[in-house]
Amino acid sequence: MKKYWKLLMVSLCFVGIVALGGLIFGFVTQQSFVLRYAFTANFFIGAVVILSGVVAMFVPSSLVTKGGKLLDRTTYIERSFDARQQRQQKAREVLWVGIFNMLITGIVELMLISFL
Repeated sequence: MKKYWKLLMVSLCFVGIVALGGLIFGFVTQQSFVLRYAFTANFFIGAVVILSGVVAMFVPSSLVTKGGKLLDRTTYIERSFDARQQRQQKAREVLWVGIFNMLITGIVELMLISFL
């Protein structure tokens, strides 16, 4: 559970930074603060992060490790399984960050629409 809170905080940082960038871009192009740019940018970044997580899930992992020993007693299958597990764990974390990013953006947009 603690891991998901950490990923949620990372997503909140992404949402804040991208929203600020979208607002600055909207101010530069439209000479006013346009919230549409912040939401569009956040949904786009969320989609890109999810896509990179999906791609990372299916890219084969390399068996090259730093500091590998010459007398390694593990088999190819054990090394392959460990590398695949680590790669898939990182890919799942990236997927969760993208999903949280899109969920947070959608909730904030719905709240702003209902209040305005």
